[in-house]
Amino acid sequence: MLPRSFQPFVLDASERLCVDPAAVAIPLLIAAGSTVGRGLAVRPKMNDDWHEFPNLWGCVVSRPGSMKSPALDEALGPLNRLESELRADHLKRLQAWEAEFGEAEDAPAKPIEPQITAGGLTLECLYGILENNPRGVFQLRDELTSFLSWLDKPGNGEARNFYLSAASGKTPFRYQTKHQGSNLIQAVCIGLFGTIQPTVFDAWLRDVKPGQQDGFLQRLQLTVFMDNRPFELIDRQPNAEARERVFQVFRRLRAMNFDADGYQVGQRFDENKPRALNFSLSAQESFNAWIVEHQNRIQTVPDGFGAHLSKYRKTLPCLALLDTIIDGNAPESISLESWQKALRFGSYLESHARRIYQSNLIPERVSAVALGELIIHGELQDGSTVRELIRRGRKGLDTSEQVEGALGVLEACGWIHIEHPSNGGRPSKVIRIHPKFLETD
Repeated sequence: MLPRSFQPFVLDASERLCVDPAAVAIPLLIAAGSTVGRGLAVRPKMNDDWHEFPNLWGCVVSRPGSMKSPALDEALGPLNRLESELRADHLKRLQAWEAEFGEAEDAPAKPIEPQITAGGLTLECLYGILENNPRGVFQLRDELTSFLSWLDKPGNGEARNFYLSAASGKTPFRYQTKHQGSNLIQAVCIGLFGTIQPTVFDAWLRDVKPGQQDGFLQRLQLTVFMDNRPFELIDRQPNAEARERVFQVFRRLRAMNFDADGYQVGQRFDENKPRALNFSLSAQESFNAWIVEHQNRIQTVPDGFGAHLSKYRKTLPCLALLDTIIDGNAPESISLESWQKALRFGSYLESHARRIYQSNLIPERVSAVALGELIIHGELQDGSTVRELIRRGRKGLDTSEQVEGALGVLEACGWIHIEHPSNGGRPSKVIRIHPKFLETD
C-alpha cells in the first residue's frame, strides 16, 4: 500500500523497533503530504474543478510503553532533517541580506524563513507562519489528549473553527490581532498527526458522541490502532540507504516547482490555486465506479460512521496522488496502480475506523460491556430488576434501549437469565446472574 520509495525504510524501522509498521508509515505519509501541501492538488473528476490537497490528519492509538515515540522519531526524521536544512539555508540568505543592505532605508524586505513544521504554538504565532508559508505546515501533537481537551473547552470556538478549516487546505481564514487589526490568510492548510492511549481515546469518544458533533473526529482519517506484538531483540545498523532515499524524496517534494514543465498538466482555476493532477483514463474509470458505489453506501450506515466514510472522497485520491509523485518523476497523471493501492489503503483504514465507531455500529455491544463490568465487580445483585438498572443511569446503560440491548447480548452469552414475573401489578423483568459470577474466593 505504501509508495515503493518508502517501503524499505518503514520495514527496517519497524523491525528494529519491533512495532507495527503503521506506527512509522502513518506519520511518514502525513509528513510527506504536508511537505507538498497546497503545492499540488488532485482533481478526482476529469472535467469538474473539484480538487483536494494532500494535507492529511491521523493518529496512532497505542498503549503506554509500546515504542510509539521511537517509531515517531524514525518517521519524522526525514522531515526534521529537511527543516534543519531549510533553516541553515535561510540563515545564509539572511546574513547575505544584512551584509548587503544593513540599515539601508530602501532595503528590500528581509528573507522570510520557510517552515514546514509548526509545534504547539499560540494561535497568533501559527497564523503568522501560515501567512508566510502558503503551502501549509505539518503539526505534531504527540499527546493528542491535551490538544483535544483544549479544543473542547468553552471559549475556544475560534481555535476549533480554525483547525476545522485547516483540514481542507482550501478555506480562507480571517483573524484579529491587537496591533495589526484584521488579517486574512488566503487558505489555511495543516497536516496533523498525534498519538493517544486507547483508554483515553475511548473516554474522549464517549464524551464527544461520534456522529453528533462538528466533524473533527472524522477528519482524523489516518487513525490506526497499534496492536501489541511479541518483543524481539533486533540489534543491527539502520538501513542507511533506505533512510537517505526517503530524505531525498522529501527534499524533492519540497523543491518541486509545480508550475514548471512536467506539471503543467492541470488547468489553473484562478491565480490563487496551484496545479492539479488528474487520473489517467484507466484510473478515472475505476474511480468513477468506486465513487458511485461509495456515495450510495454511505447512506446505508449509521451517521457517525457514514460521516467518517464520506471523507474518503478526499483521503483516497490524495493517497493516490502521493503515491504517484513520491515514486514518479514529474508524472502526467495519477496511475491506475496508485489508485488501486489507495483503494487497498482505504480498506485497511476502514477496518480501524470500525473500531472507533463500534458503539455507533453495534451499540448493544458497548452497553453489554458496561453491564458485564457491573456483574464482574459485584455491583449488580442477583435478582435486580430491569427497572432498577435503568434508574441507576450508568454510562452506557441510561436508556431502556441500551439496557435491553445489553441484556439481550449477555443472555445470549449465558451470563444472565431474564425472568418474567407473572404476579399482579406492573411487572418488571428480573435479572438472574449465572452462579459462576456469584462465587467468592
